[in-house]
Amino acid sequence: MAFYALWGLALLLVWSRSEAGRFNWASIALLVSANLLLALSAAGAVIQSISRLSLENRALNQLIVTLLVITAVGALSSVLSKGASLRGAYRRATFVMAAFTYTLIGIRLGYHMMWQTEFYSIPVGAALLVAGYWGVRRLGDKTGVLWLWAGSLLWALPLLLHTLRYRFIVHESSIWHDIGLLLFSLILILGGIVLQLKAPTIVGGASFIIGLSAIVFGFVEWEQKWLSISMIMLALVIFISS
Repeated sequence: MAFYALWGLALLLVWSRSEAGRFNWASIALLVSANLLLALSAAGAVIQSISRLSLENRALNQLIVTLLVITAVGALSSVLSKGASLRGAYRRATFVMAAFTYTLIGIRLGYHMMWQTEFYSIPVGAALLVAGYWGVRRLGDKTGVLWLWAGSLLWALPLLLHTLRYRFIVHESSIWHDIGLLLFSLILILGGIVLQLKAPTIVGGASFIIGLSAIVFGFVEWEQKWLSISMIMLALVIFISS
């Protein structure tokens, strides 16, 4: 499949250097052939990957390399394309291929999509936060606010749910989830305050309070609960005042 993608890139390179004129039909044929080769190579690689989806499957190694090559070819194609619409189509296709490749890498490494969701949600959340910030501040797009909310929730919610699950349902150590939850919550809070964004600040603050309360209440005895609550409230007052 990577071979066909490289052939498509070569045809697209020839097309990008051709000039419209007497042989316009040949230029159109090159473009159509390049697009077909790129589309077929991507579709074939995706279908083969789906048929072999299983955690830590070594058969995915070759397909991951193929998908990385196809993603790189898609990125180069977006640069070589002449028209804005065609360039945008290649960029969107490259983004989809990159997301699928990342998901496949996670499955190959053994990250379960339900019990280890944060491996997949954190990069997507980061992309949505960047897109939301760009849309709100640079483009004035109101949908950017929705992207900020979605990105913040993708950062905080999976870690929070896993922390609560490990601490109150499974009753096992969840130190890495605890650290990750507090760290990403603080990043959301500080980023929201510095950049004056409401969604990250609210989501980060809520997840930080819930996570810290779960951690503290999981360690202290019942007779120390009110002391823990008092300390958490005092910390909140100090943080909000600062």
